[in-house]
Formats: sequence, C-alpha cells, structure tokens
Amino acid sequence: MITPVPTTYPDPPHNEHELGSNGQAATFTARSMVVVTEGPNTDLVFFDDLPFRTEFAVEYNANAMRDSSVFQHMQPATRTGTTCSKADVTGFISLVKAHEGFSITDHNSHSDVYKRSFEDSTRVPIERFVQRSTGANVDAIQDAARAWAGAESHRITGGTYPFQAPCVFNYNPAQIYP
Repeated sequence: MITPVPTTYPDPPHNEHELGSNGQAATFTARSMVVVTEGPNTDLVFFDDLPFRTEFAVEYNANAMRDSSVFQHMQPATRTGTTCSKADVTGFISLVKAHEGFSITDHNSHSDVYKRSFEDSTRVPIERFVQRSTGANVDAIQDAARAWAGAESHRITGGTYPFQAPCVFNYNPAQIYP
C-alpha cells in the first residue's frame, strides 16, 4: 500500500535528499494460512502466500517544488550548461514522484525495489513456518513469522539514493536569481 504523506521538508531544501523520500515497512497478515484436511499432512497449517503487506509513506517536497517558492527563485531563468532552471523545479515533480515510487508501477523506484527485495528474501524462509493446526501452534507460528518479518523488514532497504536531476540545482540560499 502506498500512502502519499504531507511534506516535512523545508523551502528551500538543503540538498537533493530533501526533494523526496520513501518510508518503507512490511506488516504481518495472517490471512493466508491453510490447514491440510486430508492425506499424510492432515492438520498441518502453513502459509500458502506471503503473509505480509508492504507499506510505503512517500512524499515529495511540495513546499519547494512549486511556482514562486524560494527554491524556484534560487534557480536561474534558463538552463545553462549543467545548471537547472526555474522551470525544472516544477518540471521534475513527476520524475521525483516516479523515483520515490508514488505508484507501485514505478519500476525501479524505492517502493518497487523494497517490495521486490522483501518478497524475494521472504519467499523461501516463510516455508519453514509449518505446525500442527491446534490453536496454540497456530498462534506460535503467527508470532514467530511476525517477529521474523519485523526483523527482515528493517534489514531490507529500497535504496538510499536521492533523486538525481539531469542538471544541477542551486541549494545555496545566498544565491537568488531575479
């Protein structure tokens, strides 16, 4: 689940890390447990799907990436060489959003990389959580999977690289263009 959150970043941003962010987590869900009802594995309970939901809190710096922001006024009117222009401040909003992963279809975004990494790292280990289907055992298997997923959720990252514009923004507030 991807949730856009209000920006916490200032105008002007101090560096490219303050153009956007992506908070990532995985939460345990027990909805995919199955009890075997016949055959040699009768009464075994196991997960038939990954019992986790990946969640993302994404933001872009709406304070700075807008017309008439201080950050926009810090950029020159036109792009010169590798220097970004005023128009690039609002022109790159869609790129920052795609980089952070405002949509799960944003391939190679922070959201996509975290989701794929978490699912790849949990698919095989989750198969070891198998027990008899008595109430205490079901609770124990859920508790063990929940604890393991919590640790794994913190180990996996969607990457820490900031958005890289095809030009260089001015982050020095002492340099403001008319």
